[in-house]
Amino acid sequence: LFTVENAAWVVVGLLAAGLRLFQLGMQPLNEGEAVQALAAFRFTQAGSPMAAPGTNPLLFAGNVVGFTLVGASDVTARWFPVVTGIFLALLPYGLRHRLGRGGALAASLLLAISPSAVFFSRSLDAAIMVAACGLALVVALINYIDTQRSGYLYGAAVALGLGLGAGPNAFSLLLIMATFALLLYLVDRLLGQEGGWASLLTAWEALRGVKGLLAQASLVLVATFALMATALALHPAGLGLSADLLGAWVQRFLPQPNSYPIFYSLLLALRYELLILLLGLVEVAWVLVKRRGDPQLSTDPRSSFPFTAFLAFWVAAAALITLASGYRTAGNILLFTVPLTLLAGQGVERALRWVTRRDLLARAC
Repeated sequence: LFTVENAAWVVVGLLAAGLRLFQLGMQPLNEGEAVQALAAFRFTQAGSPMAAPGTNPLLFAGNVVGFTLVGASDVTARWFPVVTGIFLALLPYGLRHRLGRGGALAASLLLAISPSAVFFSRSLDAAIMVAACGLALVVALINYIDTQRSGYLYGAAVALGLGLGAGPNAFSLLLIMATFALLLYLVDRLLGQEGGWASLLTAWEALRGVKGLLAQASLVLVATFALMATALALHPAGLGLSADLLGAWVQRFLPQPNSYPIFYSLLLALRYELLILLLGLVEVAWVLVKRRGDPQLSTDPRSSFPFTAFLAFWVAAAALITLASGYRTAGNILLFTVPLTLLAGQGVERALRWVTRRDLLARAC
């Protein structure tokens, strides 16, 4: 069905694809990219039975597929991050019932043109994979909490299965989500206030109420992880590479020699993502000042899960983790700019509704 909204989503998708594909092979692979690409190239040429330690499992699987089907080149080495980056830009579509239609579209547009998202989508780097898998997991879980539809649970299982091989920062997001759930529990149990814990309990009871659903979702998770880690069962040693990611994540909190300054990621955000920072922080400030809790931007039935509070917590916790990490890379910027983008979209939706109300009042007078 053709609508103005659908046409706008197509335009945003084409814009995201164009920015990521334009002259993709013009720059040669840098040292880090070459290491990842060479591991897959040697494997596809039957010259190496297993990838070297430090090879990213998800990037390796994507390159094995790309090199096998199309052949090896600088462009095909980057095809998987490009597709992942386009997918990331369109993920806010699944949060229209939370952000509002205009807000979701605004968030998608911001991700499509985000300098950091575009840069890492055009690089053979794990940062964009972690960001996309993490946001896909959040979108699927929020939708399952709100609707209790089993399809979203399967989607969350796939996102988690891929995310566990995407990069060490995936564990940072899992820690953030688990900590927020714990806070909701403590608010409910210790303070006696309904802060959203009931919505998680309702979703859990719905999960238990469907016979075999938990087992099926777990099977999807295990199968997705196994196929990803082993490059579609072609590289069993990839299971070890995936297991190494947890240790690599823990090691990131140890002091690192010749590391970037502690505020490196925040300074990058100020330089390249100023618009997202301003819009996102203004939305957080508005909610705090007005004390209106989680804004109701949709008339669709929803759970009591505090979505705005979760996004704000995600931003704050991700920033703290980035500061605490001894291993500071530019890719850490996506850990907190992605939720800021969703907050920015929500703020745009609020502004659009305010302008619409003002216009209606003016016409009525």
